Amino acid sequence: MAKTNAAAPFKQAELASGGLIPVKSFWIQAAIIILVGAGLYVNSIGNWYALDDEIIIHKNRYVMDGTSGISDIMGKDAYASFYESMGVEQQLSGGRYRPLSIVSFAIETQLFIKTFSPAPPPPGADEQKIKEHNDYQEKVEKVRFEKMENQRIAPVRHGFQVFYYAVSLLLLFYFLRNFIFRFNTDIAFIATLLFAAHPIHTEVIANVKSRDEIFSLIFVTLTFIFYFRYDLGKEIKDLAIAAGCLLLALLSKEYALAMIFLPIIGVVIFHKRKLRQAITAFLPMLLAVVIYGGMRYNAVGLARTPVNLKTQDILNDPYLNLKKIDGAKPKEKGNITASKINRLDDYLVLLVFPHPLSSDYSYRHFPYSGFNDPMVWLSFFIYAVLIWWAWTLWRRRHPLAFALAIYFGFFALIANIFMDIGATMGERLIYHSSLGFVMVLAWGIVKGAEWLKTKNLPGMAIGAGLVVVITGLYGFKTISRNPDWHDDYTLFSRDVKYVSESALTNGNAGARYMDKGIAFKDDSLHRDSLVYYAKIAEKYLLKAVEINPKYVNSYLNLGLCYYYQKDYPRAAQSWSLAEEYFHDHPLTNEYAKFFTNLGFPAGTRKDYDSASVYFGWAAMVDPWNLDNWNNYAGTSFMALKFAQAKDAFNKGHIYGYELKARIAPNISLGKATVQDTLNVAAMMSKLNEGFGSANFFNELQQKTFTEPRNFRSWLSYGMACTNQPAFWATAESSLEKALELKPGDPEVLKAIADLEAKKAAPPPADPAAQTPPPPDGKTK
Repeated sequence: MAKTNAAAPFKQAELASGGLIPVKSFWIQAAIIILVGAGLYVNSIGNWYALDDEIIIHKNRYVMDGTSGISDIMGKDAYASFYESMGVEQQLSGGRYRPLSIVSFAIETQLFIKTFSPAPPPPGADEQKIKEHNDYQEKVEKVRFEKMENQRIAPVRHGFQVFYYAVSLLLLFYFLRNFIFRFNTDIAFIATLLFAAHPIHTEVIANVKSRDEIFSLIFVTLTFIFYFRYDLGKEIKDLAIAAGCLLLALLSKEYALAMIFLPIIGVVIFHKRKLRQAITAFLPMLLAVVIYGGMRYNAVGLARTPVNLKTQDILNDPYLNLKKIDGAKPKEKGNITASKINRLDDYLVLLVFPHPLSSDYSYRHFPYSGFNDPMVWLSFFIYAVLIWWAWTLWRRRHPLAFALAIYFGFFALIANIFMDIGATMGERLIYHSSLGFVMVLAWGIVKGAEWLKTKNLPGMAIGAGLVVVITGLYGFKTISRNPDWHDDYTLFSRDVKYVSESALTNGNAGARYMDKGIAFKDDSLHRDSLVYYAKIAEKYLLKAVEINPKYVNSYLNLGLCYYYQKDYPRAAQSWSLAEEYFHDHPLTNEYAKFFTNLGFPAGTRKDYDSASVYFGWAAMVDPWNLDNWNNYAGTSFMALKFAQAKDAFNKGHIYGYELKARIAPNISLGKATVQDTLNVAAMMSKLNEGFGSANFFNELQQKTFTEPRNFRSWLSYGMACTNQPAFWATAESSLEKALELKPGDPEVLKAIADLEAKKAAPPPADPAAQTPPPPDGKTK
């Protein structure tokens, strides 16, 4: 095999155990680690899906296309399918390009999910019916089928998750034993065992979407193994494999960028290389980084679209309220840098004492901090000491310098100090860095046991007992945490108790309680269960939008809470707020139909008052659909609410013409067209101009004859007469009759006030323009 002419091969020391672990065999120790690691997660195999599993897996069109979707997965952002379905652009700064785990989901889909077979169209159906049938099969039945299939194979996906984790543990143990802690293999065993059991990893293993973390660690470890082998034997084959593994690590997750310098540090410490020599030898590995950069650019571009802070959601920018927007003062007090520093030691706290654990730590779980907060300086001091310690160890080429380099190398990418990651902190984010932590912990246990032994104390027994106790405590917490990840309901209904100020957790808890309630919507015997869950959901959702007033999903779910409690005005208000912050959201289109489905029957019954209210709510929720405005205007007109009808037509004109043309050219407008609305608006304008025409007055007057107890008839006739000075006496008597039928009505009182104002300053009258209707209601 070809070899390079680089530095002479380095001879490794012989493997040696420290006497703390009685079993010496690599394979027996590896079996123990795998049994512990996999065994602790057996109870996660029965879980379903939670958190981002849905948008990465069964709402990802490319994953559900199986192997035929792999080319799209490799060539697009990780969330491309989700963005396309929502009709939005890139939402996360820098994009997310980590296709390898998503490819594995597509392969599982191909292997284990059955192919959807659409039902044939009904016999004798015409072309339009066939099209409608096929659309329904594709958009409804196929989605329902795929969701059920994904649920069916959830144990398969979780099973593979545990398998990949076991593989990563085997590789990690091999690397630590053969390349890092050869002088004391007990440290390698204990470090890997503690890593396998640590509860902070539950999010990575119990949440299928986080397979990218496992894949990343697998290929990071393989990169270490083959690069260290290359540095020992100088065989080009090992260098090529190491570079290939580095590329796969990068395609798993961006964290592998830390591998640009970690292998260099490793060979300097353990193979006694000079730093400059190690850097030079590593340069060919950068080819993998260049290839990855090209693939990433092809998929997501630079992904650096400037963020509009006015429309930015604090869930994607947790420090948004500390930023000046258009020169205005920040919404809250605090300092961005101080707040970020204050979070650094929270990771260490969870590594040392992993309780309670949470799936989310976003705004407003942690309050903002300033430099007058002593906790900021404590966090700064802790990390300053750790960095000083790492530097001191590096100068001595101490093995723990490598452990701390692993911790800081990966931590630097997620700490929010050098780059914003769009999150405050997260348990999955510390997955790679936790390896450095357990390496230091294992070293401390072994060296502590050896020191106790020199003091004539049973150091080995104490050390072994400590390993058993820590592993046992870790294992107990891991096993108890796994069921929380069963689904979104179990996860967020539990986590909201511990992170009660998190907008995201409150929003998701409320949404999942609402899901529980909606399951009873067609069950007349248990409809009270629907209201029961809706009231619980309402509490969490109101908290979510109080924390984050732009929380679209919570407004959508809050609307459902009110709708199923038959509080329609607040349902419409909630959904209209969702529309305000997310124009033409797919769900607001659907929820508007809830009101149109109430409006049409009311219109059929000629209950135009109620129909106009329902269609008005539909227009509030989905203003881009011109059908809603036209229905609202039409029923308002039939209910004799002429000012309201005119306003509806005018708003339909605005949404249908100006915004359609200038702002949202791709928005669906429903069955109506822009020209329809323009025509109706023109008609309404003409109607307004001829408001005093004899025929029009006759129709209104006739209503007062046929429906003398109808408050609306008298009010409408009075308001119509108010526009003509010649009819002011009639207007006054009609409005007084309306007030008699509905004392104190604000609409009548306003009409009377308008009439009095016109009397005080009457416009010039044109007697020839209109002819007053005679008492018998007939024109002259």
